[in-house]
Amino acid sequence: MAALDEEQIRLTRGDPAPWGFRIVGGRDFGQPVTVCRVVARSLAQHAGLRVGDIIVAVGDRTLAGATHQAVLDAIREEGNNLLLRVVRLV
Repeated sequence: MAALDEEQIRLTRGDPAPWGFRIVGGRDFGQPVTVCRVVARSLAQHAGLRVGDIIVAVGDRTLAGATHQAVLDAIREEGNNLLLRVVRLV
């Protein structure tokens, strides 16, 4: 059985460039919020975000029970300094 590892991923940008990742899931989809795509050479890839990472918090907001839109809104509200807490299989 694989162990779960929790990490903090910090992304910073100087302008409103894309972060370089996409998510799926949320309470309204009946599954955890999961990274489904990381763009090559993007801010997300350089910060260490991986496909399959489960996002459990954005900034100081825990995402338990959050809808997909609520997670997108939380990411947008973080501005140019985004802190994600993710769980991944190791």
